[in-house]
Amino acid sequence: MPRPHLPIHTTAALILGLTSSAMAARPPYAGFNKSSTACEKSLDCPPSWNCYTEDGMEVAPPLSPGPGQCECYVTFGSSGPDCQDRALTNALWFSVTSMILFLTLCYLLGSLNIIFIKLISAKAFSMKKASNVAFIYLYAAIFGIALYQIAAFMASTNTGSYALWVDVVRPLGVALALVFFLMCGFQITVVWMKLALSTQKKGGETENKIHRIILCARCIQCLVILVVASSIATGVIAIMFFFSVVMSVVLGVFFHFGGNMLGGILMPKPDATIEPSVWEKRAEPAKKVLRTAGILRFSAPGFGLLILVSSILGLTNADASKSLTGAIVYQLNMVNATSSFYVVKDYLSYGVRKVLKSGKVASFGAGTTTKTTGVTAVTAVTSAE
Repeated sequence: MPRPHLPIHTTAALILGLTSSAMAARPPYAGFNKSSTACEKSLDCPPSWNCYTEDGMEVAPPLSPGPGQCECYVTFGSSGPDCQDRALTNALWFSVTSMILFLTLCYLLGSLNIIFIKLISAKAFSMKKASNVAFIYLYAAIFGIALYQIAAFMASTNTGSYALWVDVVRPLGVALALVFFLMCGFQITVVWMKLALSTQKKGGETENKIHRIILCARCIQCLVILVVASSIATGVIAIMFFFSVVMSVVLGVFFHFGGNMLGGILMPKPDATIEPSVWEKRAEPAKKVLRTAGILRFSAPGFGLLILVSSILGLTNADASKSLTGAIVYQLNMVNATSSFYVVKDYLSYGVRKVLKSGKVASFGAGTTTKTTGVTAVTAVTSAE
């Protein structure tokens, strides 16, 4: 049966290639005259400027169509006649929060490095296992958010090439984080559903259900790549943000049903004849799945909700005070995203510990079968063919 994921190198190459080609097309800005420059999108404006409509909203077709006028990009604190000064409040907020989040994300990347080293040392790392692919996806997603925070910090402090950080690194970071975390989430939930269905009576209907779930996940992954790549190539980053709102809700639904399906099957029935500690140990894999699903089915849609709230409150507004309110909510949403990354990392790390403890590293999925199902405890939290 085909594995429910797309090749990671193909995905990365597609995003990087389209990002580079789109940003390379940015024209030079010699002799810029604000009073005579109209714009259709943000890339029509020079560095430190952005394209706004008459009512102060960022031009983002088809959501907020142009034409517009180039104004200072106040979201990251640009101000003054030539937009080279700093609006202190906005710049301070992004510079401080971005540095804190960046350090937190570095900690997560360091934790994943340790996990990779342990797996490789135990000769238990194989890209044929869905859990290992999920690890790679998560690593790329965390790296993407870290890139975004670096870009926000550099833009808010007006350090180095503003166009590089805002027009290249920022959308690239968002694209990597969005694509790879969605792929990681669908990777995990599809494995959950697949394992849950595998406990049912073998037959054509069960196989058809598994194939339909995998096909659905692959279609969603292809759609994610297509929309994100198109958003970057056209320079309309707002489409990518609002698309993430829809996909975060879909991912939350997958976590809800996938977690309940597998967690319910793995959970052993109460048995008065065994010690409570023994029952707790048997129930640990089920509780881990249910706990992970319980958090992510709310935090994933919550990400989309906070994106909408930050936009409504004026994240991309030309007014500095309105933009600051939206920026505060947006960075709080980044905290939510970082927390989601940690939950997924903790879940995958639990599977690694079970594998290394079992000593059966060759199969990376072998373990002690629970009394209630034929699904192994280790397989439930690590991988599936």
